[in-house]
Amino acid sequence: MLDPSPASVAPHLAGIALEYTSDGVMITDADNRIIYVNRAFREVTGYSFDEAVGETPGMLNSGRHDAAFYRDMWAALQEQGHWQGEIWDRRKNGDIYPERLSISAVRDADGRIERYVAVFTDILALRRAEEKLQRLTHFDALTELPNRAQLSERLHQLVE
Repeated sequence: MLDPSPASVAPHLAGIALEYTSDGVMITDADNRIIYVNRAFREVTGYSFDEAVGETPGMLNSGRHDAAFYRDMWAALQEQGHWQGEIWDRRKNGDIYPERLSISAVRDADGRIERYVAVFTDILALRRAEEKLQRLTHFDALTELPNRAQLSERLHQLVE
């Protein structure tokens, strides 16, 4: 009979939650080697479980961020145990996409970092919708000529 206590059920449910959440999840060891990626990670990035495990998150590097960006990210992880922000990554097929990323350091009983857990959401569709809205705000949908709002905005800039 299955033991229904929280201690016995929690690990099983946690595994289900990780695998079926809509956010991408990547877990690395203390040396930043990938030890787990969930289904959403695999779908978004195009990398299989076997292709990702053993690699570093650098395999997703888009080239859009400089060394200072990553230095600041790692400093926050070491000092506060957490970092979050927007980052551009690269899919297996080479496409570059924006994501909202949160990384947490997991420490052992002695305070040493033993894992990093990264959770991300692909925000490419959101960015495209924002661009479309911005375009509709300033250009006529039929003629694609600047509209009254853009004319007013430019006149205001010229007056200043």
